[in-house]
Amino acid sequence: MDELVADHNEAKWFSKLDLNARYHQLELVPESSYITTFPTYVGLRRPTPWVSVPADQTWHPAEVYGEATQTQRDITKQKEMNMTNMVCSGNGTSATEFIFLGFQIPPFAKMVLFVLFLIIYIFTVAGNVLIIVTVSSNEHLHSPMYFFLVVLSLVEIGYTTSIFPILLGTLIMGKIIISFAGCLTQFVCIAFLACNESFLLTLMAYDRYVAICHPLHYSTIMSLRLRITLITSALIASVVYSFGGTFLVFTLKFSGQNEIDHFFCDFAPILKVACSDVSLAETEFFVAALIVTSIPLTLIIVSYVYIISTILQIPSDTGRQKAFSTCSSHISVVIIYFGTLIIVYGIPKSVYSLNQSKALSLLYTVATPFINPIIYTLRNKDIKESLKNLVHKKRI
Repeated sequence: MDELVADHNEAKWFSKLDLNARYHQLELVPESSYITTFPTYVGLRRPTPWVSVPADQTWHPAEVYGEATQTQRDITKQKEMNMTNMVCSGNGTSATEFIFLGFQIPPFAKMVLFVLFLIIYIFTVAGNVLIIVTVSSNEHLHSPMYFFLVVLSLVEIGYTTSIFPILLGTLIMGKIIISFAGCLTQFVCIAFLACNESFLLTLMAYDRYVAICHPLHYSTIMSLRLRITLITSALIASVVYSFGGTFLVFTLKFSGQNEIDHFFCDFAPILKVACSDVSLAETEFFVAALIVTSIPLTLIIVSYVYIISTILQIPSDTGRQKAFSTCSSHISVVIIYFGTLIIVYGIPKSVYSLNQSKALSLLYTVATPFINPIIYTLRNKDIKESLKNLVHKKRI
């Protein structure tokens, strides 16, 4: 008996402990409420309500805990289903806010990630601002290629700023509450900016195509008027996608207060807390996402097929290397951007867990915007030279 008491952190009060009947209940009296765990072969476990173990089976505290936990989960799930059914049938209150849980990790790990992501956010914004300032201050960089690069930097700043506040908030506060309208606003903004980035990368590929395949007519074709027209068209298409491709999300019903196990308003987590049929919304979003991903990617590939074929016809090695160097930064960004999108949205959700899904989401929400300024500053000779000159002028 002494060993049994020792195994339960020396707790002395139990409502029932009957080993002969093979059931196990560890409900502590108020005086012993601070004793909430007992050691098992899988670590400390919390005492659980009444659980019955068949007489022909041996039992272990950890096994009892597991059975009770599963029972509690089933009860909780049933309550959630009843609540959802009540709301969806019109007898409950519709959602007015969402609770974002972020990453379910220890507090110390959250603080480490908070510091890391804060540094990444600062460097991402600073890097893109530096590109904008560098291009604007150097007349030699006032070309179509760097015009599109400045617009891309503005999009990257908006994209990261629309995601990082909630991400950092969930890490520092454990969870963060956002209104229903605020969540859908973030969702639309992210869809708009992501779509705009896809179109911008396509326009940059077209710019490289004209510069390499039609160098004598480059300045004439890529006039300021055409550039503004292309950017305006990309903005209009992004607005159509962000609202048209997500319209049915606004028509979904949600229960009173929804917990979203994610760090921003992404499409899949929102659908998980919806209590109405989401099949039509899924189809709409899939078709829209397929269009804004496949068409730009196809145009980029076609552009580079012509670019590579033209570069291979250049007789000198120096000429081929110089021509290809003007495309290397753009190619790197395209591979990273579309590669992460394919990994995150192309692989079925059943293949990986929710935590893995959140980790993959970090690729295109955190890593890609952070890497892009580095690529354009380190792999672009003109940008590097302009940065050196800018720093030199500041010192003088």
